[in-house]
Amino acid sequence: GAGLIIKMFLSFFFYYGAIKALLEKNYYILSLFVFIVLLTVSVFVRAVSFDDRFVVMGIPFVISIGLYGYSELRSVRKNNALILVFFFVWLVIFFWNYLRIS
Repeated sequence: GAGLIIKMFLSFFFYYGAIKALLEKNYYILSLFVFIVLLTVSVFVRAVSFDDRFVVMGIPFVISIGLYGYSELRSVRKNNALILVFFFVWLVIFFWNYLRIS
């Protein structure tokens, strides 16, 4: 539904924000990213990925990192190659989810 579409649009900025935080050593954003990675691993290991109770905990952090990535991308417009790569990643994620839905 609408939640999947919002997450698809945030994924581009989420990955950009996570990589930007890693390159700039922004430990506040990296701690959120580590939490999301550990949450994803624990949900995968426990085989409860279809249960929304466990997945919903990470959504505010995904939104936070996505907003950080958006603000960083708006402040630096000179790196067009990186923007193109992330746009391609976003297209792949978008079409993957489109094929999953249909």
